[in-house]
Amino acid sequence: MKRLTLISLILGMVLTSCKEYGEVRIMPEFNNSGTEVELYKNEGSSKTVVISTTANEVTADYNASWLSVDANKQRIIYTALTTNETGEVRSATVKLNAGEFSMEVTVNQLAKRRVGSEDIKSRTINGRWPWNDILG
Repeated sequence: MKRLTLISLILGMVLTSCKEYGEVRIMPEFNNSGTEVELYKNEGSSKTVVISTTANEVTADYNASWLSVDANKQRIIYTALTTNETGEVRSATVKLNAGEFSMEVTVNQLAKRRVGSEDIKSRTINGRWPWNDILG
């Protein structure tokens, strides 16, 4: 009998402490795993990043004429609009906004190698390729 009373008491406490809510609030979130994206040197090089958000809209703010960013609730596509012929890696910062959340992503585009006249001369002997003498 004591056991039944104890179980009834515990069950009564559990049931009275539970409250029922009429609505469930879904907190907006923004999940993007990477904060750095690397694109190849060529025009048209692109990377697609899968994201997850409960926000209604995702926007991208950036200031780089060589870059295009297409963002929606499921993915972000980073595209190089021009070939990087600067000889050095170039970078842009993209601010992604999803509702009240935001994050910055650094986009790097690799550089196209320059083959200058000194490079060519270092591979030749007196301006001639070494095999010219062999082949005639």
